[in-house]
Amino acid sequence: MAHVPAQAGRKRTNAEALHDPEVSPHKRVKLADVGELDVAEDVKQFLSGTSLMHKVWEEACLEVLDQEHAPVISVNQVRLREVLHKRMRQEKDRKEFLKSLLPFFLKEPVLRLCLRPMDDAGKLTAFPNSSIVRLFLSVDAIQARVMQQLIEVLPDYVNDDDGLTQNLPFEDDIPRVILSQFRWLDRVVEGVELSRRLFELFHICPHRLKKEIISMIPEIVDDSGHEIVVKELLDIVEQQEHEYLTTTFDALGNLSLAPEYQPTVLDSILKALRRAKLSDLPVIVRYILQTATPEDAKKVVGILRTDLRFDSVEVDCEESNQGAHEALVVDTLQSGIRFHLHFVKTFLAEIQACPDARDHTFLDLWFLVIIYSIGNYEKQIQQLLKKKVTKGHFTKGLLKGALGGHASALKQLFPDLLRFAGFLVSSSSPEMRSFGSEMYHLCFENFEDPFHRQELLGAIMAHVGSGSPGEVDTALGQLLRLSTNHHAVMVKYVSFINCMLDYLVRYSTEQARLAYEIFSLLCFNEEGEEAMGSSELLIIIRKQLANPEKTYRQLGIIGSVRVIGRLGSIVRGEEIGDGDFEIIEGLLENVVQHSRKDSGSLAFFMDELGKIVPNIKENRRLVLHICQYESRAPCSRAAHDPRFS
Repeated sequence: MAHVPAQAGRKRTNAEALHDPEVSPHKRVKLADVGELDVAEDVKQFLSGTSLMHKVWEEACLEVLDQEHAPVISVNQVRLREVLHKRMRQEKDRKEFLKSLLPFFLKEPVLRLCLRPMDDAGKLTAFPNSSIVRLFLSVDAIQARVMQQLIEVLPDYVNDDDGLTQNLPFEDDIPRVILSQFRWLDRVVEGVELSRRLFELFHICPHRLKKEIISMIPEIVDDSGHEIVVKELLDIVEQQEHEYLTTTFDALGNLSLAPEYQPTVLDSILKALRRAKLSDLPVIVRYILQTATPEDAKKVVGILRTDLRFDSVEVDCEESNQGAHEALVVDTLQSGIRFHLHFVKTFLAEIQACPDARDHTFLDLWFLVIIYSIGNYEKQIQQLLKKKVTKGHFTKGLLKGALGGHASALKQLFPDLLRFAGFLVSSSSPEMRSFGSEMYHLCFENFEDPFHRQELLGAIMAHVGSGSPGEVDTALGQLLRLSTNHHAVMVKYVSFINCMLDYLVRYSTEQARLAYEIFSLLCFNEEGEEAMGSSELLIIIRKQLANPEKTYRQLGIIGSVRVIGRLGSIVRGEEIGDGDFEIIEGLLENVVQHSRKDSGSLAFFMDELGKIVPNIKENRRLVLHICQYESRAPCSRAAHDPRFS
């Protein structure tokens, strides 16, 4: 057989070496010598004989490449195509050729040979890896009949136990290889009829083939047959065959629908949303947002708000990664709304029109944060949020439902959640500040990653240094709440929030109490051990007490009393620990020493001590010791103060 010689001075390519008869390890056998091959008798009968089919093989100079494990047809594909086009013009020849060819599809060795990629006799071709079946399908005159026969014989090669063939290599799975031959043909002669036959096959074939059939339908049928195909696909959706929904919606998205048929399709998809599995929601939502027109926006938004419920959708017992599916839904909503902005106004209008808190779902907050993340709508959302929070339509219970247990889903929106909360806390409205503070708290509880928590604390610290009294109060209150409820976690971030000490001089007395209460909680733990930052805190307090400025001295007094209150409130047995008692004694000594000549500072000290008495009264030794220091101070009121009795 002729081959392409390598040019002088040029290195021979692998392809040239493979097809050079002097180099190739595979023996090329002419049809006349097929009888010598060690192959099944059916294969020999297919390759050699006197019928029209065999004459076509001879005219195309078809040969067999005798490989080690299986024979491969070797032929110039362009030439074989030309011979087939020429021979199949006459009806008589077509019938005779098909009569000879089709029975061989029932013989597995022959069908495998016909489905195996052909060798192209060492020549370059525009049809790489084409099988002889694929080449038959490129001839319009016989395409439909060959397809019909392949579909008819396909069930004979399906194993009843789908589990045995689930992990078969593709080339060994004859049904899948047959279906693959129908993909990406230049032209399908009878696409509608082929689609009908494939859907008939769909109802009897195993799971792995059903997905294959659905996915290939848009590649086969032309626009004239799309309506029929859509009806069949919607039947699959309505029958709640969940394992095929993703493939079905992908197929629907690749079909062209007449405008008058689109509302029917959309209604069917919206109904499927109510009973869909969690894993199916992303593809359903994506299809809805991509196909809905501006005229459908109101209906679509209404159904998304009421029917997209993660707490009511069916979840597989095997679906352990629920957060990942929710995250896909959020990503789908975000991208869908970003590229179809007519939904933005509709979402905002629908949320604004709700007259009562009972009309809202936690998804309303999700939608607002998603739209907030897009940009260009911040002012509208801020105004809407202010209205809803101040009127009590958005409650803390709704916020808890939106954030609780959904950290994985909302991780991509975390920066926008912080901006959302930041806007609320910086508001002049107490209701909005309280709502924003609750959002910070829920984010801290649900986003457990150290990075997210540090970012959140950074956002709160920005409020702490804002200088706005209400904003500072809210931020300090939230830090105190976090330090109380999540003490073990917050201790790790003491160094991160140390900058709060820089703002002490700007704080009001009550704000300074909150700040020192936070540091006292974090720097002295329940076990009586000094945590990170305790030494720095005590040094700062001593410096403030020694400062001649009254403002700094009062800060030192507040800090001293808060530390004393923290250590005195830690009950370990019946008495305060010796280590804690030493710290307390040092603080009391410093306060009395530096306030001895200032009756105002001493009076302030007594008032501060009075505020912590309810927390330390269990430690009788400490109370008595404090009374001794008060009695040494000029103008002492301890003996007359019932709180110390």
